[in-house]
Amino acid sequence: MKLLKKVLTFGVATLMTFACTLGLTACSTANIQKLKLTVEVYDYANDDQVEYTMNIDLYGHLAEDTVNNIVSYVNDKYYDGTVFYKLKNYSNQIMIGDYKFENNSLVKNAEMPTVEGEFTYGGQKTEGGSPLSAKKGTIGLWRSWYAQDDSYTGRAGMESGSATWFIPTQAIDSYNDYFCIFAQYDLADDANNQTITALTNIFASADNYETYVVYYTGEYGNLTYHCVKSVDFDESEIEDLFEAEDDQYVSFNKTEIQVPVTPNGELAAKIVKAEMVK
Repeated sequence: MKLLKKVLTFGVATLMTFACTLGLTACSTANIQKLKLTVEVYDYANDDQVEYTMNIDLYGHLAEDTVNNIVSYVNDKYYDGTVFYKLKNYSNQIMIGDYKFENNSLVKNAEMPTVEGEFTYGGQKTEGGSPLSAKKGTIGLWRSWYAQDDSYTGRAGMESGSATWFIPTQAIDSYNDYFCIFAQYDLADDANNQTITALTNIFASADNYETYVVYYTGEYGNLTYHCVKSVDFDESEIEDLFEAEDDQYVSFNKTEIQVPVTPNGELAAKIVKAEMVK
């Protein structure tokens, strides 16, 4: 019997080590925290807002500082009311965290402190950090990049992530080792699958979203945020449009984002509530 126990114990330990090596489970389960999102997405077929739920595992054992920050923001209700959107030319990911919709206007959420890049090539690290791949079923921390280096490999750019997430809708191999993938959700879970399907479907038709131009004016370090509908944007009328130079972040350059709207022009996809659960 003692021999059998030893064999079983050794076998379990071996399997756990193997799983941890593959990144399939946590070597310290105490560092996995549970996040619940209540999401609202408009159903165009039935002209109705539908509420969905996502259950997400935050992997503190892979990205401790990133997860600690996000948990703090969740507890402060930072993500409540934030808008799901897409960046133009980034078709394989859905964004969330940095915009809210107030009085039919797209407003900027609070700027949060940056965090060291917790991934293989991030920050001062040469190895380590989250080994997870950017693919459907994961969530990563969005970040910026330097003006003279649009390949995402500039060190300061890799340390620029703060509170905005990107949710891949399919594998994005070029992000692997260059972005912090801090969370996963189970696609086999019906609630999760229904939520991500609803979000993906809402961007399937240009009729479902409004395109906005987000831009900044002024000098780096003292910029003013602006957001207008793409059809109303006239760059020739803007005298001090910001354009990054040298080591300034390109993320403050003019960009276009796609925001889901209802036929009445109201917001069609948002986080209603984000909460930590046991």
